[in-house]
Amino acid sequence: MDIGGLAVPNGEYALYIDLDNGNWKLIVNKQVMDVRRGRPLWGIANRKGDTTNAPATELGRTALSMGEPAVPVETLGHAPSKIPGVSRSRDQ
Repeated sequence: MDIGGLAVPNGEYALYIDLDNGNWKLIVNKQVMDVRRGRPLWGIANRKGDTTNAPATELGRTALSMGEPAVPVETLGHAPSKIPGVSRSRDQ
């Protein structure tokens, strides 16, 4: 797979975003397990505030750009519904 010019072979990776003054970069990291705790990594910082920013374990970084699609990608609709046995003041 190619992500913004970064060749990413099949495998498992941890993905992070680096927001350097609004310049978004995707970080693809090869380390998916917390080796000290023997469990998957979750988030970029731990309870002590240490980050997983470890360039030695990265596959690479690629610049991301923000923009709006020409047409909506998703739409969300909702409508109120009556729930049996529940009354709301506006329904009375």
